[in-house]
Amino acid sequence: MKLKSYLYLAVTILLIAPAVSWSQPEPATPTYSESGSSANVNMGYGGVKWTLGESMVPEIVAGYRYASVTSSGATQGADVSIAFKVTGNMKLDDFIHVGKLRAKYLNGMDYLQGEVGGGWDFAKKGLFSGISAQGPYVNTGVDYDFSSKNTFGKSLSPYLEFNSIGIYNTPAKNVTISCPASSTLTNGVCLLPEL
Repeated sequence: MKLKSYLYLAVTILLIAPAVSWSQPEPATPTYSESGSSANVNMGYGGVKWTLGESMVPEIVAGYRYASVTSSGATQGADVSIAFKVTGNMKLDDFIHVGKLRAKYLNGMDYLQGEVGGGWDFAKKGLFSGISAQGPYVNTGVDYDFSSKNTFGKSLSPYLEFNSIGIYNTPAKNVTISCPASSTLTNGVCLLPEL
């Protein structure tokens, strides 16, 4: 019986010994977390604008645009612009007139923003409001002139504008890599302390 007991003991030691002596703890897995960031964009711009039903000579537009752009592309901000009507008359005092002074709120993505705003029309001497959309280098919208005593349809002024506003650059996301308290981060791998 003694031999059988020694045999069982030897088999047990052979099975347990490798697990005890050669076991290494699994390396800890790093934890990745991303957080968005944002950037402010301040820019002046210029463009040309055609209003349906008015002159074929385009208006000259100059403006200033502020936008806050997040790393996901969400964009919001404000825009102020003034348009100058070119009459084409050769008299210097009648060649160019101030058109519309406009302020807008914008909201959307880095490549397309919806806009709502209004301002003062110097040509019609009255207030207007409007909605529009800004894509890469193009803006289209419609204004409602409050100074017009005509019918509703004649108070609407659709327009198309080509300008120097492109797609906004989105800032990079902030990535944080962390390891459990007992390990250290080396080359993107969490290393446990040596035993």
